[in-house]
Amino acid sequence: MELTQHLGFDSWESSTKDYRKRARTICRLSSKICDIVQHVVPDGTRNLRRQCALIFWDLCIYFTRLNNVHIKVLGDLMNADSAIVISNHRSLADHIVIAVLARYSASRSGDSPGGLNLTLPRTNIFSWFLVWTVPKLRLLYNMARCDENWELDSAIGVKLFRHLQISKYPEWIVVFPEVNIWTKLAHDIQKQQSEKYYLPMFDGLLYPRFSAFYNLISAINQSPSNKFFKIYDLSIIYELNGISKDANGTIWTPSLFEIFCSDSQTTIRVNVRVRSLTRVPSKRAKLEKYLEKLWLEKDRTLEEMA
Repeated sequence: MELTQHLGFDSWESSTKDYRKRARTICRLSSKICDIVQHVVPDGTRNLRRQCALIFWDLCIYFTRLNNVHIKVLGDLMNADSAIVISNHRSLADHIVIAVLARYSASRSGDSPGGLNLTLPRTNIFSWFLVWTVPKLRLLYNMARCDENWELDSAIGVKLFRHLQISKYPEWIVVFPEVNIWTKLAHDIQKQQSEKYYLPMFDGLLYPRFSAFYNLISAINQSPSNKFFKIYDLSIIYELNGISKDANGTIWTPSLFEIFCSDSQTTIRVNVRVRSLTRVPSKRAKLEKYLEKLWLEKDRTLEEMA
């Protein structure tokens, strides 16, 4: 199962005893935080839920720093305001990287003395019919029963994002158009499909699925109180001991176990491009062409970064 591979269970037996012990501790603590957010906090206390979600991601970031993982941010400036975040999907650790970027954006904003904005953007991941701030069991259930081309009804989409539109806090809505994490097997299968149907070919990306991105843009355009005006376009690449590709020229895709517990030096580089949301077409056919063109550009960016 791909999920176990991305979590790093396939590396479990070959790891040392100390790193397996650390991994078990991380899993227990992360599970406790999830339980607090999902079951203990009452539905009406949105602010407390927000704080618990921040604690969860702070905990994940702490363990990456404990394992000496470095994140380098390149490209355009990010601010602590509401935005759509669109990214390639190399690892489950991408979610932690985006949480780091939220804190980075707050440190670069000048809304308060000293250039520090104390209100962090909340990261809301839109995937598999859900908008979630921390992982939940229902997400795994949806993944098991749906395919990558899942799509929301238009009215449900508007309702799903309404609370983010009226939120008094800055909100980031994160979407991964590839849906699945990049693997060599998935890439080879999609390459065959692209050759068969004369679609663009990608080296470091999977062909984007359009449904989630269209659902998101459509819902925002239909809202009477829109607070989203920009897109943060992220290109994420991972390096192991300073090398991003293996001997076969394949870009490294780390598991969560490797991010939290590996004794190798991991560096994550993120290239940021700020795009205007008004430039995204509202009609489905034109939006698909827009995303396809953006993905071709992102593929070239990743190749340059590697």
